Amino acid sequence: MRHQLRRLGIGLAIPGLVLTVVGTFLPWLRSGAVLRDSYEAADLLRRLLGLDQGVGGALLAGWPALGPLAALCVAGYVLGVPRVAAVANLLLSAITGAVGVFASVHADAGGSLVGITWTGPVTVLVGALLSLVGAIAVLVGAPGRMTQGSDSDQRREPPRS
Repeated sequence: MRHQLRRLGIGLAIPGLVLTVVGTFLPWLRSGAVLRDSYEAADLLRRLLGLDQGVGGALLAGWPALGPLAALCVAGYVLGVPRVAAVANLLLSAITGAVGVFASVHADAGGSLVGITWTGPVTVLVGALLSLVGAIAVLVGAPGRMTQGSDSDQRREPPRS
């Protein structure tokens, strides 16, 4: 049962991570007839608002690292270190999900010349939720020691890789 839960978690986490990264390349900001992806929007925000310090500055500076970090999580799932990948995935999903929620809530319905679009933020949010649920399933389904009173009264050691 735990093995199936872990496999299901990996099966949700990997597509969720891919969807999250794809969403960062979709339109996030509309400026007249120009659509900007999340990387262009982050750079624009950083330059216009002078966000070079603090949490906002760190988030904007680290945003381009999302793709490589997601790729490392996928590699961890594929190469047999799912718990490590799941912990990194939790952190990545929490950050991208929060940004996706913030941007989605502030998205413009199209009434102004400059505004946040729905496409990118909602895609990132859905991907973050999928990968978050997957990471939790991986951690819950991770093999480990069974204690007294669990499925059997015997203690089992974790499988050796």
